[in-house]
Amino acid sequence: MPPPRRAELASPSTRPDPPRASSKAADARQRILAAALNEFAEKGLSGARVESIARAADVNIRMLYYYYGSKERLFEEVLRTHLEAHARQIAAEDQDVAAFLRRYLEMLGDDKAWVRLLQWEALEAPSREPTPERKAQYEHVITELAPNLQNGPAARCNPNLTIMALVGLSVFPFAFPQIAKLMTGSDNWSAPERRREWDDCVLHLAQLITGLNTSVGD
Repeated sequence: MPPPRRAELASPSTRPDPPRASSKAADARQRILAAALNEFAEKGLSGARVESIARAADVNIRMLYYYYGSKERLFEEVLRTHLEAHARQIAAEDQDVAAFLRRYLEMLGDDKAWVRLLQWEALEAPSREPTPERKAQYEHVITELAPNLQNGPAARCNPNLTIMALVGLSVFPFAFPQIAKLMTGSDNWSAPERRREWDDCVLHLAQLITGLNTSVGD
């Protein structure tokens, strides 16, 4: 029997895995996703190579296509799983401006791949619609934070814009390390001392912008 043509490999199989193979299959899928996350974060969709992902995941290319269908579908799955997971973290229950910013800054310092994926999403999938879960989590943040921003120095601004401005301030050195280096001489914003300094600065500026107590010791 001749081997399957490439077109046949481009659609993920709908056959369930045999029971004894299910744990191995789940492990293989997770290894592929983890390897794909690193590859896509570094190189984007266009620059990523399926061969590199399969090699890093210790699977053959046929298995990768069996589970995910194509490089594009794998990229979409990496975006969905990683960005939804971060949206859930962002939308944790303790929603005040200080807690939100501290959590956001912590995530920025801990996960470089997250920022890179957001950049590649904007560059290579600008018309991509956010998943319902991701959209709902961000809407939850706005709903929770907006009432706190209707008074004080930022009252004249739409609360959505104020929150977006604070997020943009937080993410800047992680998204544009080359400009941050030009301005500060440093591009290692994940280093503990730089993170502490930047966290303090953002929280202080947020207090000036909103009039709310966002101090580190709060």
